[in-house]
Amino acid sequence: AGVNLKVSQLISVQQLVSCSSTDTLEHVRHLMNKNHIRHLPVIDNYSLIGVISIRDISTAFDDEATAAARSVPA
Repeated sequence: AGVNLKVSQLISVQQLVSCSSTDTLEHVRHLMNKNHIRHLPVIDNYSLIGVISIRDISTAFDDEATAAARSVPA
């Protein structure tokens, strides 16, 4: 029965939350937390250029922390 469902029956009708490629990761993380979402469309010049996930952001912060830890003299 699910094969006959239309996408319109499943989509959320809330206002679309999106970001642009120039937004900071901290801002995007804030948008995700505030709106309780895990994926965010990235829109530049009214065109979808990609989707960023909370995992992408977490990985970027982890990579940054690892790089910072390596640059600290022992």
